[in-house]
Amino acid sequence: MLERYLSIPFLLHGRTFDGCDCYGMLMLYFQNELGITIKDFIGKSTVGSSADLTNNTLCLDNSDDEWLPVELDDLRPHDIIGLRNQSITLNHAGVVIDPRYFLHTLEGSGPAASKISTWRSRIVAAYRHRGLVE
Repeated sequence: MLERYLSIPFLLHGRTFDGCDCYGMLMLYFQNELGITIKDFIGKSTVGSSADLTNNTLCLDNSDDEWLPVELDDLRPHDIIGLRNQSITLNHAGVVIDPRYFLHTLEGSGPAASKISTWRSRIVAAYRHRGLVE
């Protein structure tokens, strides 16, 4: 399953398997693995990234109350995490694929399955889709 995501080249604001950024990776994963369509933030955010830099939250359209905040000690597969990447504010996102790893993509290095423990100090937010709550 991961192989198809690990071969996607990085493309800023990309939303397809031909190229995507970190938020595009979330959109592709949720649609193709879970059948859940995540609303895009492009056109709704003035910062040009997947983050709202004013309050350290992902720019998820939560008008339908689809996203629930999650404690970092309660991360599960398919949770979305917001991270700081070489920044003091949230500017990156990934999806938890198992208790130890998350899937993401970065400009310059491309897609990766990275250890959560390596990035733990940079995780500033986590969310779970309401459709995945037991």
